[in-house]
Amino acid sequence: MSERTSRREIEALGDWLLSQARSAGVAEADLLYAAGESHGVELRDGEPEDQSSGVSEGLGLRTLDGRGRQGVAYANRLDRQTLTDLVRWSWHNCLKGEPREGIGLGRPVAAEEPLPLEDPALEGLAPEERLLRCRRMTEAARGEDPRVVSVRGAAWHDGWGESFYASTAGHAFWERGTFAGCSVAV
Repeated sequence: MSERTSRREIEALGDWLLSQARSAGVAEADLLYAAGESHGVELRDGEPEDQSSGVSEGLGLRTLDGRGRQGVAYANRLDRQTLTDLVRWSWHNCLKGEPREGIGLGRPVAAEEPLPLEDPALEGLAPEERLLRCRRMTEAARGEDPRVVSVRGAAWHDGWGESFYASTAGHAFWERGTFAGCSVAV
């Protein structure tokens, strides 16, 4: 994402959104913000077949009425009008739901030491580097065994994702990770 919403902005929007939910009359509420970016390249018999990139950003809100009903709504725009509507939609869904025993906010505990799920080098990969990695896989597969007559496909995919959780119970924490994967078919 070229213009990422900053963590500070997300935290402020989260506080505002939870305050709006409280003002609407909810007993409890929590939200989950998620953002990410992914890239991929695929070769078929050594020739580029597909290159793709995608970005996502969205926020889900769950409202609870204190009697066992909950409602959920999601938006992928973060402007104030959309988020105001998000509170309304979630609360409407809650009030139309059936009560269920045991519905309430969880009490999440953020890990003291986050798992090392991030490789910052992946975020800076250029499209040419992804293509080069696929070409190396293709060449390695062709040279591995004389019976290989075709390298049908070589693919590389990478990206990152992060999420923010906050609740009216005062819980708030971030998580972030990167991923990469490759495959080759002979």
